[in-house]
Amino acid sequence: MMQERIKGIKNWKIPESEKEHIKDFVNSWRTGKITGEIVADRTIENMLDRTKKHFEYLNKSFDRGIISPKKPKEEDYNKKEYNKKLVQYKKDVKEFERLSKTYISDISLQSYIDSLISGKIKKKITKWVNIGKKKNGKPLQELKEVEIGEYSHRSYKHIISLIKEYIKFRLKEYPIEKAVLLDILSIKIKNKLEDPKEISPEHFDILLQKANAEKSAYLVGNRAVGTRAGEWHTLQMQCIKLPDLSKDRKWLELDIIESKTKKRITKVYDPDDQRILIDYYNERLRQGAKPSDLFFPLTHNAMRQWLRRISLKEFGIGYHPHQLRASAVNRNAESGLINDSVEMEKFYGWSHATGTSRRYLNSSKISIKSIDKKAEKMQGFDYKKQLKEIKHEKDLEIEMLKKEMKKEIGKVKPAIDFYEKIGKPLANLKDTDPEMIAKALMKNI
Repeated sequence: MMQERIKGIKNWKIPESEKEHIKDFVNSWRTGKITGEIVADRTIENMLDRTKKHFEYLNKSFDRGIISPKKPKEEDYNKKEYNKKLVQYKKDVKEFERLSKTYISDISLQSYIDSLISGKIKKKITKWVNIGKKKNGKPLQELKEVEIGEYSHRSYKHIISLIKEYIKFRLKEYPIEKAVLLDILSIKIKNKLEDPKEISPEHFDILLQKANAEKSAYLVGNRAVGTRAGEWHTLQMQCIKLPDLSKDRKWLELDIIESKTKKRITKVYDPDDQRILIDYYNERLRQGAKPSDLFFPLTHNAMRQWLRRISLKEFGIGYHPHQLRASAVNRNAESGLINDSVEMEKFYGWSHATGTSRRYLNSSKISIKSIDKKAEKMQGFDYKKQLKEIKHEKDLEIEMLKKEMKKEIGKVKPAIDFYEKIGKPLANLKDTDPEMIAKALMKNI
């Protein structure tokens, strides 16, 4: 099937000279020659689907990298040299214009980037659409590419990085051209309003209120153990191991046997999370679920759509299931439960080479908490005792202030009584501010 997809590159609307090179690039990517890691066929299919329209938009040969000539500056040369350079520049411009019609250039790449980030290149999917005809009373359909809107900022980055990798692959014999063209693609795209990488505790609590027992188990379970997309939906009833002290099992265990990282055991430690999941497990048993039946029958796509719909309605943010994984990592790390790089890699199924655990541990909230704890330990700091001492000192200060205030009020009390006796109100004064009262009385009397 994969070979058929690769053969399909011959139908792309790009120069013939480029088709074989793209095939070589795809095969090199599959076998780990590009990234050093063998890639699954599904990833390659996604790459082909994502990049086809972009290669067709560029529609240039990468046999050469063409750079637009630079106009000489008059102040850098004497008059004779400048005129000579200017004549050569005009010739170079004509040659550049001729070559850039065929080969990839800095101008064509810049035009591509501008079109991409301004939304002129739309995201497309292939789907069945009605063609306006009927047969036996039923509408006829055919597969067509349909635009479904602009790319997200994350998609921009992914697509641009793929084009960069291809330029490196194709122009490895042209280091100067390659460097200039890569510079054009080395842009940093920032979201105007970046979606959070995790679901905040406040939003999570509201989502739980909107969820039934089944969806509550989904939210709680994914936030507890941080499963990958789809992993939760491969869990069978027999993969759920309830706490059992006779078997030295203190926590609820999930045995992930079908995933990117097979035979990985994760555990749910929070008592409230365990209770919700155990209740759901028992409900599945009451429904007649067998050991080989799915623990969670709803599909990944169904839950993805539900989570996005509810979060958009409640918060104006389209949350995605992967943000539950990020929430799990940060929650467990910040609490101090799983904040060691090696422990993280084992628990969440990360490869050591990716450095994912280090990226999470480098976030400020996690690292600063760790430093705080070390500082407390090193200095023998007892923050509870310190808070009690601070409170005691503040209480003493408050008592002293009260005594001083009573003395001051005692001094001006006769004047206050006299003033009220003659019927003049003490406007805008507080009996707790004796100095102000005294000044006002003296002024009025």
